[in-house]
Formats: sequence, C-alpha cells, structure tokens
Amino acid sequence: MVDAGSHIFMHQAEFLDGFPAALFRSTLEGTIVYCNRCFAGLFGYDSVKALIGSPEVALYRNMKDRGYLVDSLLQQGRLYDIPISFRKRDGSALSCAATVRGVFDDDGMVVHVDGLLRDITTEIVYSQAPPPLDDGFDQLGDLLISASLHGDILDVNKVAGELLGVTKTQAPGKPLFQFFEPEDRMLLLVFFADVRKLGRGETVMTVRDPQGRPRHLEWRAYLWNDGGRPHHVKLFGRDITGMVERQNRRIQGEKFQGALEMAGGVAHHLNQPLTIVNNLLNEMLTEASVEEPCFDRMLKVQQQVSRMIAITRKIAAIKRYESMDYVAGVKIVDIEKSILTTAGEDQA
Repeated sequence: MVDAGSHIFMHQAEFLDGFPAALFRSTLEGTIVYCNRCFAGLFGYDSVKALIGSPEVALYRNMKDRGYLVDSLLQQGRLYDIPISFRKRDGSALSCAATVRGVFDDDGMVVHVDGLLRDITTEIVYSQAPPPLDDGFDQLGDLLISASLHGDILDVNKVAGELLGVTKTQAPGKPLFQFFEPEDRMLLLVFFADVRKLGRGETVMTVRDPQGRPRHLEWRAYLWNDGGRPHHVKLFGRDITGMVERQNRRIQGEKFQGALEMAGGVAHHLNQPLTIVNNLLNEMLTEASVEEPCFDRMLKVQQQVSRMIAITRKIAAIKRYESMDYVAGVKIVDIEKSILTTAGEDQA
C-alpha cells in the first residue's frame, strides 16, 4: 500500500482514501502508520489524523488477539478473513473479517502489516445466546464446547470442563485460545476462520490439563447457523494423546535407527583409511631419527590419528542417544555417554 517509510504519492493517497474498503498499515510492533477514510469511519472517527501514530492494539476488544494475529501472520505470510472482535471509538462492539499480509524489507524481515477489514457485525450478531448443552452431553467421553465465532467459550460439557480446568459456570466468556499451547493458538485462529467460511473443519491441537500435562486432541468443528447467519461453533474433541505419543516414539525410533546406521557406515568407511595412515606413520616414525626436525610433528600427527581411530570405534559402538550442550543452544551427541550400557560399562 505504501513504501517502507510510509510515504505515498498524492494520486495513490487519493485513490486509497476513496477506496470503499477499510485499509491500513501498521508496524510490526503495532503503530498505525497509514489508514484510509473508510477505516477511520469504520471505527467512528471523522479523520484519519486521530489514528495515524496511535497503537493498533487499542482498537481490539481483546488485546491478545493482535498477538495471535501477528504470530499467525509471521508463520504463514498472509491470512484471509480472520474474524476479529474490535471496539469503536464510543466503545461499541465491532466485528470484522481481517485479511492481512506481511511487508518485507530488503533483508527479508517483516516490518509492516498491511490489512483490509470487512465489517461482519451484522452477520454474527446473536439474536439470543445458544441453548445450553443438554445434560446428556455430560455422559460423553469426548469434549464438547460451544464457542463464539471469535473463539470465546459459551458452554462446555463435563469432560471438557475437567480437561480445561474450569466449571460450567466459570467457562463462559473465557477465550478458548488461552487453553492451547502457544504454537497452536495461531492454528486455532486460522481454524476458526476456515470453519466460518467452510462450515466445518478438522485438525489436531494440543491443550494443557490442570496438572500442566500436554493433551493432544483431535478436533471436529461445525458452524451453527441461526436464521441463515453464522451463530456459533460446536467443537468436538477426542483425546488422542496416547496415539500421538506412540507415533512420536515410533518416529523417533526410526530416526534414531537411521542415525545409528549412518554413524556405523561413517565409522566403517573412515576406519580403514585411518588405519592405513596410522600404519604408514608408525613405519615412518620407526625409520626416522629422533633428532630430525619433523619427528615431533610426525609423532603429534600419529597421536591425533590414533585418537580419530578411537572415536570411530566409539561411534560404531553407539547403542542409545545421549546429548550434550554445545554452543548457542545447539545440542550434539555425547559419544561417551551414548556408548555406556545401563550398568555404566563401556562397550567399546
């Protein structure tokens, strides 16, 4: 919309100001650097001057929503029709579908967020609250949650309340996002947008139970309409933690087996040339005189080659994975610990 310095040519400004859609640009940190008249009018302002330079987050009903939006944007580059709850200048509610994209600098870093807002307030105004979940749903072994189109909890069954650590009276009004792992909060935002557009959706996302343990859930969501308009979302969650953990263990086992086979192959192919080099050095040292200037250096080379041979033998003897801290948060294989048996004896 505008260049990185937020300057535009006059004819571009006139075109965007007269564009019949709410357009804006903000910094990644959240300062509005441009908006058109339609954007200002949408929020109840007579002029764009009152908004330029102001914090974008002040327009959100739930300030955390901008964080979720930006996190999702950084992951995907573009987002389409994400339902967000805002508030107007007079404090009244405003619901918009937000379409945003990242603007990159020459180094490939996101520096601005360009966005278009579409007013969907009349599309999702609730004529009445959805009926409470029937007591029969408390007998289900799976989670059942009613949520607003913005992701606020409206009602839960017994299993969902126990897993989320809330009662049926505490749950209404709480943002569903807060119960999910940070990396899945971004996915949940996009998931709700897809459900609103497609009418249904399926995904796997992780929550934390009251004991702080991760619980992997398979979610099926359905859009509930009232009078032909989207009203709320019904979410069914099935706990698949055991299945996910078994699959992860299998995948890790396959990766470890592959790493072992590669390590064994590398050790095998290195051992032969290293042994030949070591034997040649031994012959040269036997024939050389101690007084020769290269003798000490040859001896040091021979010692280092012997160390390399010992390392390749240890690599070939690795039977399990043990890591150690390296630099800059990187972990590498701790060869010494990886060749020990459970009894602590070296197999090499």
